[in-house]
Parts: sequence; structure tokens; C-alpha cells
Amino acid sequence: MSIFDNAPEFIDLDNRKHRYKQTTSKESLTEKLLVQLPEDLIKGKTVLDLGSCLGAAGHHALSYGASFYTGVEIQDYYAATSRELLSKHWGNNLFEIVQQDIEQFLDIAISENKKYDYVLAAGVIYGFVDIVGILKKISKVARHFIMIDTLTVHVTTDDDKSGIIIVNEQGMVKGKGSEKYEMYFGTGSKIDLKALDMVMSTLGCQRNEGIIYPKPFTETIDAYNTPDPVYFKDWLGVDFNGPIRYMVRYEHTHVNTETVQEVIKKDNNLVSNQWTFDNTVAERFQHEAETNIPSYHLVIDKCLQFAKKHLQKTDKVIDVGSALGYTMSKFINAGFTNVMGVDNSSAMIEKSMHKSLVVCSDKLPDYRYKLVMMNWTLHFVVDKETYLRNIYNSLDNGYLILTEKCSQSLLLKDLYYDFKRSKGVSEEYIWQKEKNLVGVMHSVPVDWYLKTLREIGFKVDIIHGDLGFITFLCSTN
Repeated sequence: MSIFDNAPEFIDLDNRKHRYKQTTSKESLTEKLLVQLPEDLIKGKTVLDLGSCLGAAGHHALSYGASFYTGVEIQDYYAATSRELLSKHWGNNLFEIVQQDIEQFLDIAISENKKYDYVLAAGVIYGFVDIVGILKKISKVARHFIMIDTLTVHVTTDDDKSGIIIVNEQGMVKGKGSEKYEMYFGTGSKIDLKALDMVMSTLGCQRNEGIIYPKPFTETIDAYNTPDPVYFKDWLGVDFNGPIRYMVRYEHTHVNTETVQEVIKKDNNLVSNQWTFDNTVAERFQHEAETNIPSYHLVIDKCLQFAKKHLQKTDKVIDVGSALGYTMSKFINAGFTNVMGVDNSSAMIEKSMHKSLVVCSDKLPDYRYKLVMMNWTLHFVVDKETYLRNIYNSLDNGYLILTEKCSQSLLLKDLYYDFKRSKGVSEEYIWQKEKNLVGVMHSVPVDWYLKTLREIGFKVDIIHGDLGFITFLCSTN
């Protein structure tokens, strides 16, 4: 008996059953999910399903005792329909469907330190060109197990020390309803099992069992048990006598195999050169800020311009991460009489122009403020949300001006480095600082700030942006 006997809509509405080499039926879905999400590994656990389609895995997971199911699906038809289908069988307190790009979802989850006991990545990783990058992000949100179901690589190597990753055209079924069958085509990548094992071992994940096969099924093409040379010949133009797909499960052991880069870093003692706001940095901080932060003076001037228009000169103002007191001086010279700073670096405070007005702390001092400025500081804080909530609770019908270096794409980072070069920063220093900031700066996407600030209760506007450095104007009223 199948759990889909009483929930046939998960199969009836699945337009993937119309695709070439049809592999979707009640039988195939049941047998596949029984091994992808076994009861003994998911009972009482949280399950994350990346590329959740109609949420059939969610119905299976909850039927077999999962404590909570999260599905991530970018296509609107699949996301909306899966919410509707799951709601017919389960309370909304047991599941959520997030309509979002998988990589963006993972970036936000990583920034918020969210973990899921069991992660299912079925039919999705080959949609990414940077397959190693997406596996790295998946490993960071998985607490115990990662189940991967992906396409077979149709070439082989005899080298025991190497695997294969192929970048080529890939297709994903469009979610358009139960009758129409269409595909999205774009560039993706495939990884063979040898390479996948190697990559996962660098991420602290080990495979303790062989390739996982579902019980053979006969209603449709069995993509896991039956060799299909016709598929490879017709679609891929090569001779290869093997199944179309394979499934493997990894367990988080937190014992990482070192990459060559990591060995080099260890040998160069780069960890000891991590960026710290010590006396050396304090001595050159103002120059550092002006040559490494786009629109540095413009942002500070915007803060002062806003304060002149919306604050009284006696209102309490604090600069979080006040450094050498440059922003504080701007406000004091403009006639503001209740200005203070906070910084967690005693070296910076010692060289501050207003050290008697600065508190040495990594927490927000316990006062009521009209304006909190936190420019180029929060990206050094791991628990950003807690700090932002403390600011919100400390504002007296007031404002937060927050400037952050958000996550940068490679294209944007290249432009940012051009900015540094234009300010006279050497190539050697650019790359050395990049290395030294690893594990010190914790940048997250701009979407995370918008979502989190609004959830906390702020009304949010973006008032400036330059090369990934974004300035948010937040109010409590």
C-alpha cells in the first residue's frame, strides 16, 4: 500500500509524467521516497527538500514521522500547488514551502545559522554550473544527513585519484500544470560518484553505504536500476550502457579532507594574520576607510543631512563602531550635544578624537536613542539579528542608519577591486586583506537585511548603494 493511495493528487498534478522517458508514477514515487527518506532516519527530525516540486516528499516525510518539512521551490506553480496539496493533509505548523532560488535560500540559512537534520537534494544539483559551490552550501545547513539524487555522468576515467565534472546543457521541467510538458534549458553540470565523494569529504561528509537503489518498478522507466543506452544515444549522442540516475547518502562527520589550498594556507600561517582592529590598523584606519570603502564620506554626509532634518540637536545619537571618531566629529561640529560612540577595540578608542564619549563594548550600551548609526560594522558580527533587535528595542520612536558590505558576486567583486586600485591600493594588499578577512567578515545578501529588518519591525528604505555597500534607512514609526 502506498501513502499516495489516499493522496493521488500528488501524482495526478505532476506534469513530469508527460516527459520523455517518463519516470513518474505512484509506484516509482513511492519506491523512490522510501529509500530517499527512510523512516528510521527522518522520524522526529526536520527535513529540508531542495527543489520540492509538488511537495510529495513532504507528504512522505510527515507520513513517516518527520517533525517538520521545509520545501524550497523557485517555480510559482509548483510552490503554490504544493502548499495547497500539503494543507489538505497536514497542519500548517508542520510544513512550509519557500518560493525562492535554492542558492539564495541557502545563503540566508547559512547567515542565520539554520540547520536541518536531513537534507534532500533530488534532481537539482545538475542545474548549477558551480556544482562544488552548491554542495558546499548544502553541507553548511545539514546537521546529519544529505541525500543526493542526480544524473549519471556518461564518461569514465581509470584514474583512481580523479573524478569527473562535466558542464553542459541541462533541462528542468516547467511547472505549468498537469497537461502541458515543457522544459527550461540552460547550462548546468554533472558530477560522477568518484568526484562527488571527494568533494563531500572536503566538506566533512562521508558516504557509509553504497549507491542506493529503490525497489525495481515496472510502471515507468526505472532510471536507477535499468541500463538505458537508448537515452544516452538519443539525447546525449554517446554510447553508454548504464542507468540514467544514481542516489547516494552522506553523513556529516565534521572530519574534513584538506584541499591543497587549505594545506597552503596552514603552511603560510594565514590564520595568525586574521584581520583585527589593533594598534597597527588604528594607526592607518582613516586612510584604510577612504581607500577601501566606496562612498565613505558621502554616506557620513547623508547621515548628518538626515539628522539635521529629522532630529533635535539634543537628541541622543550613537555611532556603533565609532573607530577614530570621524563621524562623531561631524555631528559634534554641527551642534549635536548628545553624541556618543561604542567600539569593541580598545586600540581604536585610545586613538579616537572623542575617547571620553566612547564605550568599549561589543554590545549596544543600554540607553534610549533617537538615531543609531551602524556603518560598516555589522558585517563583523555573527549574530546580526540579535544586535538589530537590541537596536530596535533601544530606539525612542527613532531611526537606524545601517551601511553594510553585502555579499558580492564575482562580477561585482571585480568592480570593487577596481575601485581599490583606483585609490592606490596595491594588488598584493588587495588579495592579502581578502585572505585575512576570511572568518572575520560575515557578509550576507541584501535580501537578508530587508527581510530581517522588516520582520523585526522596522520600516526600511535603501538610500544609497555602491559596489555592494548598501545603506539602509530604518525607522520604528
